[in-house]
Amino acid sequence: MWPPFSDLPVGRTPARPAAPHAAPIDEARLVEAMEAAHVFPGYYPIVVIARDDDAFRERLHATLGGWDAGDPAYRVTEQPSSRGAYVSFRVEIFVDSARMALDRKAVIAEIAGVLVML
Repeated sequence: MWPPFSDLPVGRTPARPAAPHAAPIDEARLVEAMEAAHVFPGYYPIVVIARDDDAFRERLHATLGGWDAGDPAYRVTEQPSSRGAYVSFRVEIFVDSARMALDRKAVIAEIAGVLVML
């Protein structure tokens, strides 16, 4: 006999929203954890995954270059995917606090073309 999940469709399934009972993110605890793991002021690491696209690069650098902090204010290294369709942008932004890092991370997440952000 087949396992009970055999009637599930094969292939990718659509993303599902978090369960309604899932606890909301407690920003105070998140800031506390960030402060324990990182030195502030200093560089905060973010990984952005996007398609290999020059227009996206321009939008990313325009956003990052708009903040005045540190010297330089940000650093970016790129790692293309094995087939070259996607790029992992390893971004380090100079921030004064964990709260500032969260705020800037939210701005980066809104850039058109961001597929995944860690």
